[in-house]
Amino acid sequence: MMPVAKAKPRFPSELPPAAAAPEQPPPPPAEDGVATAAAVPLGSAIATQGAAARPALPPFSWIDLLSYDLISNACEAPAYGLGLWTALELGAHLHLRLQRPALLVLGVLAGATIGLVVFLLVLIVLRRTLCRRIPSGRFLRTSPRLYPWSFAIALHMIFHRSPVSNLVHSNLLLRLLYYRGMGLRLPWSSYLAQNVKIVDPWLTTIGERTLLGEGAVISCHKIDRDVVTIEPVVIGRQVLIGAMAHIQPGVRIDDHAVISANALVMRGSHVRSGECWIGNPAKRLDLAGQLRAFAAVAAP
Repeated sequence: MMPVAKAKPRFPSELPPAAAAPEQPPPPPAEDGVATAAAVPLGSAIATQGAAARPALPPFSWIDLLSYDLISNACEAPAYGLGLWTALELGAHLHLRLQRPALLVLGVLAGATIGLVVFLLVLIVLRRTLCRRIPSGRFLRTSPRLYPWSFAIALHMIFHRSPVSNLVHSNLLLRLLYYRGMGLRLPWSSYLAQNVKIVDPWLTTIGERTLLGEGAVISCHKIDRDVVTIEPVVIGRQVLIGAMAHIQPGVRIDDHAVISANALVMRGSHVRSGECWIGNPAKRLDLAGQLRAFAAVAAP
C-alpha cells in the first residue's frame, strides 16, 4: 500500500506549531492611553494571526456611533438655525423698511451674507470654547484624550458638508475668517482652490503665496487599526501642491517645493526646498539626473 502524501496547508493558521513564526509582543500603551512610538512590523499581524499583535480593546458599539451622530447634529442645528434666522429676519426688516421691489434683492443678499457669517462664527465659537487643547501624538482610539479632537473634527465636517464650503474657499475675507478662527495659520496671499480639504486646520501651517490645487487633501491624523496618530503639517512659502494631492500627518514641505498632482506624500516625509515630488507614494524627482541621462542618450 502506497503512503498517502499529506496535503500542504493552505493558510497560515494551519501551520504546525514548530513552523509558525515567533510571536512579537505588542508595544505597551502608557497609563493615559498614549501608544508608544515603537511600531509593529507589517508582517507580524499575519505571523501572530492578528489578535496578539495589538492590545485588546472594546469594539465600538451602536451607542458610541449614535452619540457621535447626536453630538454632530446638536452642533449642526444651532449653526444652520441661527444663520437662517438671521438671514430671514434681516431680509424681512429691509423689505419693510425699503418698500421697493428693486431693493428687495439687495436686502436678501445682505441677509444671506450675514447669515453665512453667523453660521461660520457659531462653528468657530464652539471649537474655541469646547476644544481648546487638541493633543498631538499616538493614541489608542479609546483614549479619553481624543475626545476634543473628535469633537473638533465633527464641527469641521459640518462646514465641509455645507453648501457654502466652496464659496468660503473662493472668498478671501470668508476664507481668512473661518480658517484662522479654526486655528489654521493661513496668510492672506495663499490660495485654496475648490474642493480643498484641510482636515485638521488647528495643526496645519501654510506659508505665504502657497497654492493648493483643486481637490488637494491635507490631513494631520492617520488611523492604523487601533492607534490614532496626530501630527502637525508644516508647508513653507511659495509651495505648489497639485490637484488631488494628499499630504499625510507629520509632513514638512520647505519653501519653493512642488508636489505633483495625485501625489501621496507619506507620513513623516520631509520635502526640501526646491524639490519636486511625484508618484504614489511620492518620491523626489531627480531632474538633474534625468537631464544628464537624456543628454547622454542624445549625444552622437
